[in-house]
Amino acid sequence: LAQGSIQEVIPLKSGYNKIKKRIVSNLDQAEYPTDFIVPFAPIIHDRINLEIARGCTRSCRFCQAGMIYRPVRERSCSTLERIAEKSLECTGWEEVSLLSLSSGDYSEVEELLYKLINKFSGDNIAISLPSLRAETLQSNLINAVKKVRKTGFTIAPEAGTDRLRRVINKGITESEILETCQRVFSAGWRSIKLYFMVGLPTETKEDLDGIIQLSEKVWAQGKGIGKKWHVNVSVATFIPKPHTPFQWASMIPAEEIKFRQAYLHSRLKRHKFNFRWQDPYTSVLEGIMARGDRRLSKVIEEAFRNGARFDGWRECFNYQIWEKAFQKMGLNSAFYLNKRKESEIFPWDHIDSGVKKEFLWKEFNNSSKEVEILDCRFNECQNCGVCDFKSIYPRIEFNKNEKNKKEANDQKIPSSAEINKVRLQFSKTEEARFLSHLEMSKVFARAVRRAKLPLKYTQGYHPQPRIIFGPPLPVGFESLAEFVDIELWDRIPVENLKAQLNRELPQGITVIFAKEIPLKTPAISDSVYEVSYAISVKENSNFKKFFPGEIERVIKKFLSRPSFLIKKNRRGEVVSLDIRPMIKDMVFIEDKDSIELTLRFPQAQSIRPDEIIGALWNISETKLKDISICKTNMKLKEKWAQT
Repeated sequence: LAQGSIQEVIPLKSGYNKIKKRIVSNLDQAEYPTDFIVPFAPIIHDRINLEIARGCTRSCRFCQAGMIYRPVRERSCSTLERIAEKSLECTGWEEVSLLSLSSGDYSEVEELLYKLINKFSGDNIAISLPSLRAETLQSNLINAVKKVRKTGFTIAPEAGTDRLRRVINKGITESEILETCQRVFSAGWRSIKLYFMVGLPTETKEDLDGIIQLSEKVWAQGKGIGKKWHVNVSVATFIPKPHTPFQWASMIPAEEIKFRQAYLHSRLKRHKFNFRWQDPYTSVLEGIMARGDRRLSKVIEEAFRNGARFDGWRECFNYQIWEKAFQKMGLNSAFYLNKRKESEIFPWDHIDSGVKKEFLWKEFNNSSKEVEILDCRFNECQNCGVCDFKSIYPRIEFNKNEKNKKEANDQKIPSSAEINKVRLQFSKTEEARFLSHLEMSKVFARAVRRAKLPLKYTQGYHPQPRIIFGPPLPVGFESLAEFVDIELWDRIPVENLKAQLNRELPQGITVIFAKEIPLKTPAISDSVYEVSYAISVKENSNFKKFFPGEIERVIKKFLSRPSFLIKKNRRGEVVSLDIRPMIKDMVFIEDKDSIELTLRFPQAQSIRPDEIIGALWNISETKLKDISICKTNMKLKEKWAQT
């Protein structure tokens, strides 16, 4: 139609009027992966994600997932325990995240936590509950979570006032939110994240003020805990989503989003709150796409051709490209943000999520009346249409036998356990040379866990594995002489330990030698006094213009000098550095086409071998990246056998 709405949806093939969602009726009978690919570089979800339940019937009116993933189906505790154990065994990850749309609503959440904590806390495996509603955070649940590493709490009031929370059917009150925050702070947490939305239907200035006032009240709950505490306030923009009661609602434009964000930002005191918000134009574009139709495909292609790339990154996003694309395609972007009529045909109406459109419209009208509906898991059916009550119905794992509920116990190592320290020499070659020092820490920790070695951890708020490396190797360098100290709770024959680790370490990392050392042996970094490198010049374009004799002449001239100053950038400031005292020896080995460089430590801690090569042969920083460098030896003050 002229105004942009759809008049009719006609299937290309007769009989294909609806696409009906398939539902896994019993999650316990469904396959679940346990042998995940474990990345070496940090990723967003760097943990075991264990789906404890699917679906949510809290009926928040803005939530698409809560509508389309109905009904609620839970996995049993025994199944989840088995999956977690197998996943940890295969991956060596240090955290298990219990996932669902509302993890605190899982009917056996306490028992599950106690089982997992009792089973894995001895290995310092963190158990996190990333999706918790404020009213589900009772003291016993909080106490169970704090038995292992505290991974933070996020509470989502969504709106600033009880009135607006009734509009969206959030089902929590301000008093419940404050009671929960008080319990969290009292249990030892020092940071709480509050998640709100602006632009919700019927939102007023009083609701914005409510966000500020509620945040202040939450911050006040931290007083008296005796430590510095933080409240992070994150504000997203409401976006109407298909298959929800608010699919008929309008979305506020970018200028109004900016005004409301600025209003909050100016009033939330910075010494109390860390305030975060979404880019207004990114939110507007998301709102357009959320309720878009196939006409937007041409807009997307046009924007891409004009340079739209990585738009999820703020520094890459350019909304003007999208505006021009809409203009060229003759589409009014504002249409997709407008309020819709009851009779309007949506471009997604041919997709049957199981929830009736009549139910969604009734809920849309209930929102303006502030009428709340209850969760059908625990109350009467709301007739949304998704259940057939034969194979598809809520599957809740209520455990009515209170005797089965056990307290979580800290798994402490017996006082008689013997701490054993082992020093390993390992090589780092091939693709592994691109792993950073921090990434190597995780690689070894996960390999040790997969090898089922009794790893010792530090004490405190965030226990860390007692795995201590020598000086960091620059990314891109190979090495035949890296060292790491590992502390264990038991004596393991070093040859067995070496074999077990080599089975679990990735290609390019190999333990060459292992030896027990006294517990009080100084750290590797404090013991290094000499490091040798081999710099390959064979077929290297940077050295092709130099004959072997010229390379030797440069080395000889350098070694004869009492000092050699170079310019080096340190934290934005250019300083002069005398590198001559740092270098013990430098030799060109013609038959190997390599320069062997030996550095004194700790004098040479501030210089890299490629920087020395660049200074002596006047090679630019960019071209230095082409040079192959391998650490061949690292000498330690302590007398212990090494290859």
